[in-house]
Amino acid sequence: MVAFPVTTLPNIPSDLSFQAAIEVTQQLLSHIDRPAAPGQDDADNTISESVSAIVQQKPGARGFFVAYLTGEHSALNPPHPAIVSGLQRWPDQSVDLLPKNLAMSTAMAVAHSREGNADMAQQSARVRSRTLDLMVALQLSAIPGELAQLRDSAHPANDADGPYTPFLTRWGYDAEQRHHIYSAASEALAQLDMPPSQSDLP
Repeated sequence: MVAFPVTTLPNIPSDLSFQAAIEVTQQLLSHIDRPAAPGQDDADNTISESVSAIVQQKPGARGFFVAYLTGEHSALNPPHPAIVSGLQRWPDQSVDLLPKNLAMSTAMAVAHSREGNADMAQQSARVRSRTLDLMVALQLSAIPGELAQLRDSAHPANDADGPYTPFLTRWGYDAEQRHHIYSAASEALAQLDMPPSQSDLP
């Protein structure tokens, strides 16, 4: 476990592993929860730099989002501005991973509901909500296009393969789960002020 004060940039290697990224992110979020001490005016910039260092490589970004989206921290509701700033330094990671997290959490909420596991279904729904909140906060211009591709790939009436069809197939999502993914992507696009496509369900 890596320990560091919030005012000091942690030594985060460029080859940060998935598991190490989870641990560092959990510690960073815990530090953000604590009130800043006098003289810590640079804390937000340090947080932003730390987030940037974590997510610059794909394993680190994956670990960051696992810890962030499932954690119990005040920095998540709403997303802390310094976290948003750090993620914006490496936009490709968020553009690639957030739509997939939206799809996976939506599908898992359906699966847990089928099993009668209300607590797990609620946790998955919370991950979906946090993912959406983060996409709205980031305001990355490429995210709406990815969401539109996810929506169209999951469209119940779409028989053609879309850009996200291999992803949906790889995880074995069925028709009901894909319908919910379609709805979640449509909701996200609406919140991002993306005009609806002609293939939208009536």
